[in-house]
Amino acid sequence: MQKVNELVSSKIGNTLTNIKTWGSVIYNVKEFGAVGDGVTDDTVSIQDAINHAYDSGGGIVYLPGKDAIYGVTSTIVLKSGVTISSDTAIGYYQGMQYYAAENTGVNGPRIKAISEIDGPVIFYDGTNQNNAGVKIENLIIDANKMATYGIRIYCASLKESFVTIDKCGIQGAKSDGIRIERSLANRIMNCSISANFGYGINSPFGASDCSFLNNYIHTCEAGGIQFVGGCHNNTILGGKIEDNYGPGINLNGDFGGVTGIN
Repeated sequence: MQKVNELVSSKIGNTLTNIKTWGSVIYNVKEFGAVGDGVTDDTVSIQDAINHAYDSGGGIVYLPGKDAIYGVTSTIVLKSGVTISSDTAIGYYQGMQYYAAENTGVNGPRIKAISEIDGPVIFYDGTNQNNAGVKIENLIIDANKMATYGIRIYCASLKESFVTIDKCGIQGAKSDGIRIERSLANRIMNCSISANFGYGINSPFGASDCSFLNNYIHTCEAGGIQFVGGCHNNTILGGKIEDNYGPGINLNGDFGGVTGIN
């Protein structure tokens, strides 16, 4: 399957791109009414695109525009088999700005909290999903000091979720940038996670068999990464953890092993 940035060169525009050609269906959020001007509330439009993709068996929800700011006023709920992406790859830690500025044309589109959100900007609950693969890529998730978390991955009991977060910036959360609870087999890679008031990545319980690869985690108030009870067989490899106001990596309780730290 070709990546979204390859599809853009072919001028995708229709909601239902030929699945035989691309290998997946593209759902452009602007066709669902999103504006991306940083002022309009695009929550319903983005959620409608995700729901439509999920109800149709999965696909890519596409957020166009290098400088687009998709304002949200409540949590976006991601669903199994859905990728949410743009055509602009967010740079990973080498050369990444501490805090991704708006309207630069280099950082890519963002989903930004524009009012108080009692929860995450993006939420995935794998409890009752078939967990056929979920991906967030090429986006800035800006909690803007208004949302509790940037991204929250959750299961009611231990279960494989298979969430991938790739080439994203996650910033400005009132608590953790990424929070993982009782969720297994996730990958977070090539991300810049910055200026969150909790940890950059935090699992208070149950993140196991996860990979954290080549991430830049910095300027977070509580620290870089934390694993508490019931976290087993996680890998941290590559990247950089620096200039946080708490520990770079905090292992607390029955964490069962972290490998590959460098």
